[in-house]
Amino acid sequence: MVEQGHLINSNRSAYSKPNSHSRLRWAINKSANVVRFSLAGIFFWFGVLKLTGVSPVIELLRHSIPVLSEYPYIQLLGLAEVLIALGLVIDKLSRPASALMMMNLVCILGIIVPAPALIFAQGSPGVTTQGAFLAYYIVFILAGLLILGWRQRQVTGIRSIAPARYRESLSRPLY
Repeated sequence: MVEQGHLINSNRSAYSKPNSHSRLRWAINKSANVVRFSLAGIFFWFGVLKLTGVSPVIELLRHSIPVLSEYPYIQLLGLAEVLIALGLVIDKLSRPASALMMMNLVCILGIIVPAPALIFAQGSPGVTTQGAFLAYYIVFILAGLLILGWRQRQVTGIRSIAPARYRESLSRPLY
C-alpha cells in the first residue's frame, strides 16, 4: 500500500530483528541463575574455611565477640554457610536460602559495632584489609536481594521488569 509516495507497513514488528526480545529475555533469566550459583560457590567456600578454622572472619570475631570464635560456634557457622550454599543451588530453596544468607551477612557485618578499629584504618579515611573483606558482604547482600525478587516470578517479557515510564520505549522495535 502506497500513500503519498511512502511505503506503509502496518506490521511494526517487520522492522525489528526476529527474536531480539526473546534473546534478551533469555539472557535476563539466565543471569539470575549465574548470580545464584556464584553466591552458592562463594558461600560454600566461606563455610569450608570456617569448618577448617582458617577463615579471616575468625580473627575478627576473636577481637570483637570472642565467644563466637571458639569451637563449636565457628564450626556451626561454617556448617550453616555450607547448607545455605546447597539451598542456593536447589531452585525451590533459593529464596529461603537467600534470606538466611543475608541474615548471616548482616550479623557478621555487626562486628563493626563492638570493634570499629578493626575495620577502619587509623589516621586515614580508608578501611583495613578486614574492612575491605566485610565490604564485599554488602555486594553479596544486594545479590541476595536480587535472588529474592527474581525467584518471586521469572521474567516473561521485557515490560515486566521495566518501570512504567520506560515501557513505551521498550515496546518499540530495537533496530
